[in-house]
Amino acid sequence: LLVTTTRDADIGEVSYTMSELINEIGDALTPQVRAPAGQPPH
Repeated sequence: LLVTTTRDADIGEVSYTMSELINEIGDALTPQVRAPAGQPPH
């Protein structure tokens, strides 16, 4: 994830909100299993 904020943002609030977002949608962000190097993808 990437978050951009202003310089005066409350970093604690930003990190808390990011954590809440991950708890809500984290399963959707899990990457697919990749083929080992040198093997074609499935």
